[in-house]
Amino acid sequence: MVIYTDSEGFARKMFPEVEDWRPVPSPAVFQPVGLRTLAARLFRDNDVLQGVPGDDPGGRTALCVSHSPFSQFDLVVELAGVPDTLPDGLVCLAGSGEGFHGQRGRPWAAEPGNLHLTIHWRPERVLSDQGVGFAVLAAVSVVESLDGLPGLSARPGIKWVNDILLDSATVAGFVAHIQSQEDLVRAAVLGIGLNVETLPRVEPSPFVPRVTSLAASCSDPASCGQGVVLSRLLSRLEANYRKLCGGKIRALKDLYRERSVIIGRRVRILSDPLSGASRELASGRVSGIGPGLELYLDGRSEPVTRGRLILLD
Repeated sequence: MVIYTDSEGFARKMFPEVEDWRPVPSPAVFQPVGLRTLAARLFRDNDVLQGVPGDDPGGRTALCVSHSPFSQFDLVVELAGVPDTLPDGLVCLAGSGEGFHGQRGRPWAAEPGNLHLTIHWRPERVLSDQGVGFAVLAAVSVVESLDGLPGLSARPGIKWVNDILLDSATVAGFVAHIQSQEDLVRAAVLGIGLNVETLPRVEPSPFVPRVTSLAASCSDPASCGQGVVLSRLLSRLEANYRKLCGGKIRALKDLYRERSVIIGRRVRILSDPLSGASRELASGRVSGIGPGLELYLDGRSEPVTRGRLILLD
C-alpha cells in the first residue's frame, strides 16, 4: 500500500509502521485520472507526502487527511461511476469531516479521534446477492475487527440493517453503494464510521438511544487506538471481500445472523421516507433473518424487507 497524506502527524498515528515520509514529486503519481481528481479535492493546495509500510508493499493506494470538508464516500461514488477511473482497493481515510452521513443521508458525527473510512473495489465479476453481500461484508468485518480487542470479545453485535452495537449502544455504522450491469458488479464502495476514541454528541432517538466509543468500552483503551483498529479493520475487510468474490457469501450471512442482536427480541419497524412522517410497518418478536436480510416476525406471514428498527426490550 502506498499512503498519501497532507498531515504527517495524523498519518503517523494511523500508520505507525511507516517510518519514512517523503514529498510527492509530482501530481502525475496519481493515476488513473480519477485518483488525481480525488487527490486534488482532498488535499487541495496542501503539500502531500507519501509513505510505504515495510510489511505491505502491495499495489493498493490510501489517501489520508486529518479533516475533510465533504463526504469522501459521496465523491468516491461519483468517480466510481466512470469505468477505470479509480484503482481497485482504494482506501480513503479522514480524521474528521463535514457532510458525512449514513443510510439515506442521515448525518454521521465525524469527530476527531474516530475512524471515517471509505473503500472502493472493482470486482468486475458476477456476484449473486450483490447488495446484500456488501452490507453483510461490512457488518461482519467491523464485528470481527472489534472481537480481538481487550475486553470486547463477543460483545459487538449487529442491529438490522447497518448499525454495530456495543452493549446496546451504537459504536459504528456503514453505508454501501454498488454499481452493476445486471449481475456484473463494476464497482463497490463502502463507507464506515467507527467511534474509537471520542464519544460523539448525538441527540438520543428511539432508533439510536445511546452511542458509545471503543475507549469507553475497551478494558485497555491504550490498545484500542485508531491505528490498531484501522489495521484490524482493513485486514478483515480484505479477507471477507475475498470470501465474497469466492462465492462464500453463505458463510458471511451465517456470521451476520450469529451476531445479530435482534433475533428473539421485540421490535417496531417504521417506514423510512426521505421527507415527512414515518409510519409503523410491523411490530413483534423477530424469529429469523432470511437470505436477503429480510426479517421474519412471530405471527406474521410476510417478511419485512425495509424500514428502520426500534428495539423494544
